[in-house]
Amino acid sequence: MKAAPESPYRPKLNDPFSSHRRIIDLTRSLPGVRRILDVGCGPGYTGASLAAMGYVVVGIDDRADICRLRALGYDTAFQLDIERDPVPPMAAFDLIIFGDILEHLRDPAQVLARLRPVLVPGGRIIVSVPNVAHWTVRLALLAGYFPVCNRGILDRSHLRFFTFDSACRLVEAADFQIERTEVTPIPLPLLWEATAEGRPFAVLHMLNTWITRSWKRVLGYQILILASLATRGDRRSLPGGPSN
Repeated sequence: MKAAPESPYRPKLNDPFSSHRRIIDLTRSLPGVRRILDVGCGPGYTGASLAAMGYVVVGIDDRADICRLRALGYDTAFQLDIERDPVPPMAAFDLIIFGDILEHLRDPAQVLARLRPVLVPGGRIIVSVPNVAHWTVRLALLAGYFPVCNRGILDRSHLRFFTFDSACRLVEAADFQIERTEVTPIPLPLLWEATAEGRPFAVLHMLNTWITRSWKRVLGYQILILASLATRGDRRSLPGGPSN
């Protein structure tokens, strides 16, 4: 088994407006959720928090450190390539979380489709992907640059890029019905700690969040989508997505 390399990303659970916290808050708002599949679980930040709340969490990652994840509270974990390896037999899940993983896949639509059968009837998914139409990327392109970085929207390991609309279309094309969409602001506390919750300039992060939600296609840093299994005839075109 390969040891999982240290992630270049830091957990953002202390930021109430981050994608990590919003995934957790969205999960807690859903009635009847008990079993959760965490796809692309990485170091297990999000899943460990959910496990501590009493959810049964199973992780999948191609570099999963199974012993570490179990120690963090995961019920079990699988080290496999979700695009190539067979999906192991598992009891059905109430919720599947695709947290910042679809952009790393060659064929994210195929992965959404192949995991549909492990959801219970009426089961849901939460998708989180970076917004390539964020103003920072637009500005770089306007200046003639496409800066590749070690993390963030233009992480060099990203194989796919999504806008708000294309992310919604991906989810709907996999026969899921979108229930809710959100965007998160640029992670200001990671850039300036004084804007973190409880710090002197936390109000600036709150203001930034409010402005971001008002102009989500340009200012949204991460796109979050909550969707449920669609029945025949449920699918609908959402050019702008549902309002949050």
